[in-house]
Amino acid sequence: MKKSFLLVLTIFVISIAGYAQSEILLDEPFSNSLGAFTLDEQKYPGCAYSSMWYVNSSYGYAKVSANVSGQSQGASDCKLISPVLNTKGYMQVVLRFDHTTYAGNSTSDVDYCLVKVSKDGTNWTKLTIPTWPSKRWGFVTCEIDLTAYASSTMQFMFEYISTSSYAGTWEVKNVVVEALVSPENYCPYEELEGLTSENLRKQLYSDISQHTMLSYNQVRGDKAKVDVRADGKIWDIYSAYNFYLSDYCSGIDIVEGECYNREHVLPKSWWGGSTSEAMYTDLHHIYSVDAMANDKRSAWIYDEVKTASWSNNLGSKLGTSTNWSGETAFEPVDEYKGDIARIYFYMLTCYMNKDFTQGGKGYRYFTYSNDVSNFKTTALALMLKWHRQDPVSDKEITRNSKVANLQGNDNPFVIQPALVEYIWGTMKGKPYDCDAEVVEPDAGTVDGAITCQEAREKALALSVGSQSAEEYVVVGYVTSLNGGYSTQYKSQSFWVADTPNGGNVFYAFQCYYNAPVVKGDKVSLTGRLLNYNGTPEMKWGQTNVLVPASATAVENVETLDWQDQQVEVYSLTGQNVSALRPALPQGVYVLRQGNKIGKVIVR
Repeated sequence: MKKSFLLVLTIFVISIAGYAQSEILLDEPFSNSLGAFTLDEQKYPGCAYSSMWYVNSSYGYAKVSANVSGQSQGASDCKLISPVLNTKGYMQVVLRFDHTTYAGNSTSDVDYCLVKVSKDGTNWTKLTIPTWPSKRWGFVTCEIDLTAYASSTMQFMFEYISTSSYAGTWEVKNVVVEALVSPENYCPYEELEGLTSENLRKQLYSDISQHTMLSYNQVRGDKAKVDVRADGKIWDIYSAYNFYLSDYCSGIDIVEGECYNREHVLPKSWWGGSTSEAMYTDLHHIYSVDAMANDKRSAWIYDEVKTASWSNNLGSKLGTSTNWSGETAFEPVDEYKGDIARIYFYMLTCYMNKDFTQGGKGYRYFTYSNDVSNFKTTALALMLKWHRQDPVSDKEITRNSKVANLQGNDNPFVIQPALVEYIWGTMKGKPYDCDAEVVEPDAGTVDGAITCQEAREKALALSVGSQSAEEYVVVGYVTSLNGGYSTQYKSQSFWVADTPNGGNVFYAFQCYYNAPVVKGDKVSLTGRLLNYNGTPEMKWGQTNVLVPASATAVENVETLDWQDQQVEVYSLTGQNVSALRPALPQGVYVLRQGNKIGKVIVR
């Protein structure tokens, strides 16, 4: 039975930012006891209290102090430890508590009032307490993301340390641990049910485009701490350096590891550089990264790098592009490729009416027609590959929730990754069904692509005039008009098909070089092929001959009798010229007899 939840929980603003269901794993107000918490205290003799941690039932808080009537009672190490929490299977786990101190700031107490977490109850990690009271006895609410420690079971503690020279006072209350339920148990975006492809994207656009536009000062300031890990360091997807929030810099004359700044994952130059657009401060695509790595990425396209001219300690690379001939590309590490792909799916949805081909290399990735942006085929194939190879992580879920809390919208492709397939992938054209099993890419393909020879075999298996049920991306070379081979063309998606008269093996737009190609494979174009300058090179309906990159001439692959009356003869323009055999001029002709395809060069 389909489940759908829309939960608005304003007091839990980190993890419940959009469509989800949450569960309370722990709720301890310390109203009249320490509840399920246990004590582990090491203290000097002469302390005033039988227990350093105790509950003030009159006001409802757990209090710890080694200072009585202005006199320190000695050094102590007092731990208030939570019960063991079963956190397996949850998308996100967040600790929330209210606290205050006598000093009223973190300067005095940051080394004495600690929060720690452990997966095994033995090895403990100190976490950063994000919020401290601004005045004495002024309670403030803290929220700490524990997802990184929540793979199975976990515990946390409030640890109080005093010395013979300093003994502050700490009060804690309203301790809650809340978890976000796995997406298997709920169906977000129920308004999408039954919609297909572009209609899905249009509805999502309606859902997420009207969000709060932040100022750039907010993005750089305290309200943009969306990349801070549980240990207080910056989560940098470009490098392995450990920055603090205070390590921000402008990125001028910097070296690696010196500081970090903000990266627009989709470069602002691609939309013309306007700072008045909401995407200029959209935190879903603004990341904190090493300033040098940011400078190296610049506004280059993302791609897999063939030869690197630069790399760093995490493995990010800059170098020659694999999929765009003659281009420079930036390649992130595998761990974050899916993150970047889902950011691009988000940007092409939240801002689907914006033109991303206005500057830089945006024209390599996107098209803009009839006031709608979309992927070019090569870019889409790459983004689908990265999305599938690097699934949504806990880190993405946490970040998405933080951003949604700040600006009021989610990245739906993080919450429901299957939407990618329904709009651009294997489920394209099928009505959206939250409960349906998503079709995996064709097992016979590599990253969703097939060779021209494989496309030919699939087409030959069809009855005349029929079309395959699946869409493919073909890889190989295609000849140009003068009979030579071209290395300019990139992968394009197509439907394997046969023409009603049986005259063509399969329809395709063009072929790409990244796979073996059988000499003589035949392609009939369903549309115009353009070179990189936009000049038409091949016209509608032309038949062209595929050759490998090393070929210098077209060669026969089948022995067909030129004079056999059952053999059909086609020119390279796709015209059947069988009746003109005796008078055919010099050139290359395609022969077809049943399922056999060959070529003849008339000299």
